[in-house]
Amino acid sequence: MAGTVPFTVSVGYDQLNGPPSYPPDYSGPYASWIPIFKELAVKGQLEVVGEGKTLAGPGEIVDAALADKAFSAWLAKKPAKTWSAANLFLTSSANGEGILPKGASWELDLFREVGVPRNWAIAFVDPFDASLISVHYCNEPCDR
Repeated sequence: MAGTVPFTVSVGYDQLNGPPSYPPDYSGPYASWIPIFKELAVKGQLEVVGEGKTLAGPGEIVDAALADKAFSAWLAKKPAKTWSAANLFLTSSANGEGILPKGASWELDLFREVGVPRNWAIAFVDPFDASLISVHYCNEPCDR
């Protein structure tokens, strides 16, 4: 992890446009639009010195979740065609709140809502030794 790390920070401010307007009696399709902002960007490099712990890789994180019998059983209940999104985040919480554990963790999310009522599982895995910290579920029908 030691070495030069490039970074970019960008922030939008002062919206430059608004949504298109339509006559009061308009009944056709509405155009999509994207807000455009003035932008301030800063680019640079940080020099990281010293040695840090090696992070477990994405494959190790997925393997840790799959090794959990309850998660594997939950996953097997619906085919992959029902999945709507999967995410993998490296996160850290000073206090731990709600389902988020205290300290650093990989967060692995799997959402299913294609042709089935919305449901999800979120696993937290230790970022260094790839041990499973916790798995949380919102089973069918899930409104969270």
